[in-house]
Amino acid sequence: MGILQRIAIAYLVTALCQIWLKGDDDVDSGLDLIKRYRYQLLAGLLITITYMVLLYGTYVPDWEYMISGPGSTEKTFSVKCGVRGNSGPGCNAVGMIDRKILGMQHLYGRPVYARSQQCSIDSPQNGPLPPDAPSWCQAPFDPEGLLSSVMAIVTCLIGLQYGHIIVHFQVKCLLSIW
Repeated sequence: MGILQRIAIAYLVTALCQIWLKGDDDVDSGLDLIKRYRYQLLAGLLITITYMVLLYGTYVPDWEYMISGPGSTEKTFSVKCGVRGNSGPGCNAVGMIDRKILGMQHLYGRPVYARSQQCSIDSPQNGPLPPDAPSWCQAPFDPEGLLSSVMAIVTCLIGLQYGHIIVHFQVKCLLSIW
């Protein structure tokens, strides 16, 4: 999934929240603003909780991937995980969900972590693998994947709330309200 699709999904969910999840209360103060948009705030909180539960609660099993070597030979790499709540590049829930739902063929073949010290002798540039490189160094990954797009929705909802503040409190000194 690309960044434009991610923005479109976040905007769609936020627009639906704006249409369906707003109260009819008059807004005269900051507390009234929270009351009027409490369901939107609750939606953002629930989405964040869902993200955190999936990110830290999903069990990531061991997995394998293949890459083409010189002469069109395919080499299989095995990544040992068997963990829950890992935020490293090889064994996190974000990558596992993308691999299961999108499939390996829809992920970036040259992820940015391939330039890290663990994966490149010439770090921060692309370079040959160090002799003790982890098996996930050449694994495909999508930085704009499904699970990370969930938090893009929350970011869009936060922007909507800032917009509500600007619209409802049209004063010269907005920073004092924030």
